[in-house]
Amino acid sequence: MRASSRPRGRGDERRAEGETVGNEVDPPRGERERGALEWVANPSPRTAPANPRLTTKGMPMTDRPMFRAEREISAEEALEILEEASYCVISTVDEDGAPYGVPMSFVLMDGRLYVHTTNAFGHKMDDFRRDARVSAVAVVDVEACYEDGFMTSRFGSAMVTGRIRRVEEDLEARRALVALCMKYLPEYKHEIGGAIEREIADTEVWAIEPETVRGKAGRRKKRA
Repeated sequence: MRASSRPRGRGDERRAEGETVGNEVDPPRGERERGALEWVANPSPRTAPANPRLTTKGMPMTDRPMFRAEREISAEEALEILEEASYCVISTVDEDGAPYGVPMSFVLMDGRLYVHTTNAFGHKMDDFRRDARVSAVAVVDVEACYEDGFMTSRFGSAMVTGRIRRVEEDLEARRALVALCMKYLPEYKHEIGGAIEREIADTEVWAIEPETVRGKAGRRKKRA
């Protein structure tokens, strides 16, 4: 694998304010907060707030340029990956600013990502209701390989940012549930109607309305 600097971890946050680490200097807390507030007022696609908890929940997510631009694939190819993927990881933000991600079965239908949950309560549903902004990531064709002197991997990935909403219309919810069942258990298609009737009273359906769809791939083999 290519040599790289050690990623920052939780322990790095404990170091003294202003301490130099390599070529990086951690600015004092007051300076970070001022920078974050300036970013909220004048967001830039290439910069993020130093303290994301100061970002208001109504703001759109920052659309950053991809660092390895040569690996970026088209939105159409990213949608194909979403069609192929068995699951995705949907990430939200807690009320205290902490990230929370959970793997979920999903289906792509009418340009939206649909998922289902219980209608009782849960961590992710609390986050969905409080702040509709979410991201979803799916990966396919992951394979470790050694090529050109590098230990690396093949993969195709799709990344979606957008807002999630609870599906209120009965017809839309039922269509999404049918699509989910057909994606995962098409051999039981004659049982879908009865299964939905038995469970729909305890089920909620959610739709992610994409604002951005991007993809990334590396050394992925062409399919026959």
